Amino acid sequence: MTEERDEERGAAAPEAVSPPAPEAVPPPASEAVPPPVEAAPPPTPPATKEPELAEPTAPEPPPATLEEPPPPPSHAVPFHMDQAAVVIRDAIGVGVDTVRRRRWTSLGVAAGVLALGVWWWFAAGPGRRNAAMPEHFVPLAAELEGIRGVYLYFGVPGSDSMMAEYRDIVVKDRSSDRVRAIYRELIAGPTGGTSPFPDGTELLNTYETARGTLYLDWNRTFVTGFRGGTGHERQILSSIVLTAGDNLPEVQHVVILVEGNPVPTLGGHYDILAPLDVADWR
Repeated sequence: MTEERDEERGAAAPEAVSPPAPEAVPPPASEAVPPPVEAAPPPTPPATKEPELAEPTAPEPPPATLEEPPPPPSHAVPFHMDQAAVVIRDAIGVGVDTVRRRRWTSLGVAAGVLALGVWWWFAAGPGRRNAAMPEHFVPLAAELEGIRGVYLYFGVPGSDSMMAEYRDIVVKDRSSDRVRAIYRELIAGPTGGTSPFPDGTELLNTYETARGTLYLDWNRTFVTGFRGGTGHERQILSSIVLTAGDNLPEVQHVVILVEGNPVPTLGGHYDILAPLDVADWR
């Protein structure tokens, strides 16, 4: 019934009439409408970069630790080969140091003995210089028959000092022959040097008194051939006197003669008329 009523209502209602649409009037040509302006698209926002996430790193492994070797069994000897090597090496090192120390000690002792020997040679031995009375050392030659060691005195060039030189001479039993042999070597001069006596000087004769006075008789060339000053004259006289006093212990005075006669002086600087005292010329 409801549906029937609705159908009746629809038939009875008048149809609605729509008003006519007004005609469009075209605008005048002078009033042309400008074309619409398209709006600019809105700016796009800048893209934001997403933060990079750090890659997770793997944790570092713990350092490897050396495992301690297990302790030796109770029956094993607690001594290793490396320890034995260390002990042997230390022993060898100590031995080498000991040998080196002993070697240097031996060298030091040898050097000291050598230095002492050199000092003795020049201070108290035959190498001594400027000695008034050197010590006597009996050589092997002096033990032979007819050979005797003597000390001859010569002047040091350029100074007033005297030096002693050892020499072996051939002697005979008589005292005069022994004195001639000593002064023959003295006149010859020092080894490797020049004789201080004038050329041609010769000892003619000699004799000795019981009171210790030695007479030396020279040839005339000893005086006439002398050339020199005070120093040279003193060196010749010192050589004569000291050689007599050193090799003839009983002699205390020396008298100089020329062909059997006394002379006042040798070169005009020293008086030789009186006997020359050995003690005064030392």
